[in-house]
Amino acid sequence: MTKRIPEGAIAAEPQHPRTRSLAVQAADQVMHLSMTLNAYLAVEKLTTPEYAVDADEGIGLSRAELSSLLRIVNAELQQMVNQLSDTTTVLEALTKGPATSP
Repeated sequence: MTKRIPEGAIAAEPQHPRTRSLAVQAADQVMHLSMTLNAYLAVEKLTTPEYAVDADEGIGLSRAELSSLLRIVNAELQQMVNQLSDTTTVLEALTKGPATSP
C-alpha cells in the first residue's frame, strides 16, 4: 500500500542528516517561545492600567518590580526569536541543498 501524503503537505526527500534534528529543535523553540509569550502577556496584563487595582490588591509587587520582570521577559523573547531565526536559516540552507554556480 502506498503512503498517502496529506493535502497541502510537501513531500520531503532525504536531506542532510541534521535536517530532522534542526526541525525538532525549531519546533521546541516555537513551543518555548509560545510559553514565554504567555508569560509576557500575563506580566503585561498586571502592569496595564485597567488591571492595576486588582494587581495592587492581590499581588505584593510594586509597579517597578513588575516592569523589571516585563523587561526580563521581553529580553528573553527577543533572544528566543533570534535563536529560532538562526535555526530556521540553517534549516532552510540545508533543505536547499548544495549551491550551484552560474
